[in-house]
Parts: sequence; structure tokens; C-alpha cells
Amino acid sequence: SLVFMKSFDLIHWTKTNLDFSALSTPTGIKDTITGQDYPWSEAGCIWAPEMVYDSEAGHILMHFTSRMRTCHECIYYVYMNDEFSKMLSEPKILFKAPDNEKGLPSYTVIDSDVIHAKGMYHLFYVNHQGPATVKHASSQAATGPYIQDSKYDDHDPEIHEAPNCWKRIGQQKYVLMFDNYRRNPHNFGFVETEDFKTFTPIGYFD
Repeated sequence: SLVFMKSFDLIHWTKTNLDFSALSTPTGIKDTITGQDYPWSEAGCIWAPEMVYDSEAGHILMHFTSRMRTCHECIYYVYMNDEFSKMLSEPKILFKAPDNEKGLPSYTVIDSDVIHAKGMYHLFYVNHQGPATVKHASSQAATGPYIQDSKYDDHDPEIHEAPNCWKRIGQQKYVLMFDNYRRNPHNFGFVETEDFKTFTPIGYFD
């Protein structure tokens, strides 16, 4: 399950467990060995939840990463109720790698973060087509389809993951942070953008 915590003052919290093991609907991804589309009760693990408000749907869209048995990881989404305590929809695929000759995702994508800016929804995610690196895709709708930005470059040659993007207060500038988990010592990198086309490195924590 995913554990959700909610607070209006950062002191008093309510807790909700979203139990995916109770869902009988299929994930939409076939197992690489058996070819079967297993239900969510067979999911290997579910992690990295993030959320964005879908103004067209009028609900919070919660997206997350999941692995189903022997398949490559994909990014899924559900809509949440106003109380942020239960799912209003069944999980659906938000983004995955292109299919291979077997009709299965050809590599892993994980760690999604979506921000609405400049009239578009911008998806940052980790691409495992080779060493783990952050990628950027965009769409006019929160649920996609997301088109990968082939020119995206955060200028970091190290393996990195867990992207998170936010707007600077009072400015038309956005900061993307990512986890440089292979650096020794461990660190986090930052790049800044105004147009989501050019990303300028602005340093690390230290």
C-alpha cells in the first residue's frame, strides 16, 4: 500500500493507507514470462507517490511507480477524493517506455514528478535505458499522452534519480532537484529553467 499523511498545520496529522492488494483490476502490463496481465493484488511493489491538481478533471491526480512481477517498472496514476483519503478511479498507465517486439515496455521508467507551468504539464522521470538519468516530457493534459523532450539536458554526467520540480516564489523561474545517489559523498543536484527548454546548473547542496 501507499501511506498518505495530511495536515493543515504540520503538527496534527491524519493517516490513510491505500491498499492496492484489494484491487482486482489488471495493471495493463503483461508478465514477460507468462504473458498474463495480472491484477493489482499481484503487484511487486508500489512507491514514489507524487501529486498534481488536474484542473480539467477537478481532482488531485496522484501518480506513482509500480513493478508487476517480471515486467519493467511503469508510472501509473489515480484520482483522489477531496479529503485525500481514497481513490476515485482505478490505476491507469501514465507513462511507460516504448514497447518491444513482445508488446512489453522495453525498459524501466520510475520516479515521476509532474508540474503545471507555461500552459503545459511537465513530467520529469528517471529513464533506465542505460545508466539512470532524469528525462523530461510534456503534455497539454495531466493524464498525457506525454511527449519526450529529446533535447532535454540537465548537464549532470553522474547517475541520478528522484526528480522534483518547483516554482520560485514571486519569480517565473523553476528549480529541478535530483538525487545524485552514486556520488561520494551523497549529494543532490539543482538546475534552473524559465522556459522548460534550457536548464542551467546552479550547484549542489554543498
